[in-house]
Amino acid sequence: MICERAYTRRVTRVHQGSSAPTGTASWRALEPATESLIAAGAELGRLLDHIARRSGSLTFAQYQLLGALRGAHPQPLEPWELGRALGAGSAQVTALLDHLERAGLLVRQAHEHDRRRRLVRLTDMGVERVEQVGRHITAVERMVFERAGDADQLKHLAPTADRLRAVLSELLASDLSFSLDADPGRRPGADAPI
Repeated sequence: MICERAYTRRVTRVHQGSSAPTGTASWRALEPATESLIAAGAELGRLLDHIARRSGSLTFAQYQLLGALRGAHPQPLEPWELGRALGAGSAQVTALLDHLERAGLLVRQAHEHDRRRRLVRLTDMGVERVEQVGRHITAVERMVFERAGDADQLKHLAPTADRLRAVLSELLASDLSFSLDADPGRRPGADAPI
């Protein structure tokens, strides 16, 4: 959290026109669009976390987990499915489940066909809480996007973000070692004779 704030302050200074520190060239670590996306994502995450905490005493990650369960309700989900929905590992999912179960917002039970597996389902109180927080989140999302730009610009935002996520997922799943061994922008064998 502290690193995110420092990064956001640095990016904000850069975008507001402050010059580079004394003695540095005009080198930059990231493209301005990348810096803006990272900073906007961090700010949006903090805003949504704040709203979830104030309106329902949940972290945004807890709200997202409850939201995944609400989307499947009344069917239960397995912890690995929740991890995939959140993009989180099993340790993080387990910690979230432990907290939410203690709060009475969900229950875990043995799978009916395989006792080694667990099923997770919302309680009535969990349904009420996620819907309550969801109303506040939706209102804030609407306000953010109304203030951010005109409807014509914003209708392209979701498809663009989806394409970026697909590219990033593909890159994360691939072997990126070529980028460490070659000149930037060139793939190995790109100039090899055919």
